This record gives sequence, structure tokens and C-alpha cells, in this order.
Amino acid sequence: MLWEIARDRRRLHKDSTAKYDAARNAGKSQDEVWAVIAEAGRGYRYLDDLRIKAEGAYLYEIASKLRISYPNNMDKTLWNDNPRLGLILTEKALTDFRAAVRNERGERWRYLETRLKVIGVLLTAATGAIGALIGLIATWRVALTLFRAPAKKSPRSISKPLRLFRCQSAGTSGACPRYP
Repeated sequence: MLWEIARDRRRLHKDSTAKYDAARNAGKSQDEVWAVIAEAGRGYRYLDDLRIKAEGAYLYEIASKLRISYPNNMDKTLWNDNPRLGLILTEKALTDFRAAVRNERGERWRYLETRLKVIGVLLTAATGAIGALIGLIATWRVALTLFRAPAKKSPRSISKPLRLFRCQSAGTSGACPRYP
């Protein structure tokens, strides 16, 4: 909607400039030139009021979603009575309404930001605690293996490599008997 109003404003500017230049070049009287300017001014004012009405409607929609109170309809200082568009907000009322919507959005964002920060801190603490727990478990397992009494080795497991060495050193190639 606002882009249409901006487009109409550009068209009005182009048309009114062409009419003004044509009136000046045609040698029309000063009153006729001023009539062209006045006509353009009425068009600009109508488009400005239309823009304010569109922005007000947009702000009303946002305010209903955010549950913000609307400007008072009975307060005549907040409203202009336009014969073609009906009641529209004044510039000051529109600015105040926009500020109220902006403040409410800011408060909601700050609330969400605080919650996200708390969740981030809790996730960081949980990750650190899990890492510390894994480190303690690993340290405990290493400590248990270091301080455990060594297992006794059977004489058979010790003598087997020695027998293999004796057989190879005797110079017999592959003729060593296998030991069970």
C-alpha cells in the first residue's frame, strides 16, 4: 500500500511540474499559476493523509497482536477529521503510537534475549560438567590400572620365547619342534 502511495506521489509531482511549467510558459496570470500549485498541494495533502491512514492501520494490526492499547478515539487532539478518509491520526499521535509499539517490541526482545543468555550459560555449564566427569572417569581408570597388584606370570609363558630363541640360534632352519 505504501509503495502505491509513493508511486502516486511521484506521478503527482511529475504531472504538477508539467502543468506548472506549461502555465508559466504560456504566459498565464499569476492567479492561474497559483491555482496549479494549490491543486498540487491538495493532492500532496491527500496522499500524505492516505499514508498516515495506512501506517495507522498497520500499527493497529501490530498493536492488536502485541496487546497494546490504541489511541483514544474521543480525544480530539489525537485525531484529524478528513472529509474523504474519515478520522486519521495526527502526526504526533502517530509518532507516539509508533514509539509505544517499538518499546513493546524492544521489551519482548530483551526478555527473549535474557532467556537465551540463561539457557546458553546452563548449556555451557552442563558441557563443562560432562567434560569434567569424563576426565575423572578416565583418570580413575588409569589410577586403578597403575596401583593394581601385578598379575603373576606363568613359567610356561616366560619360557616359550626362550625356547624359540634357542631353536633359531642352533642353526636349524624350521626344524624346531612346536611346543604346546
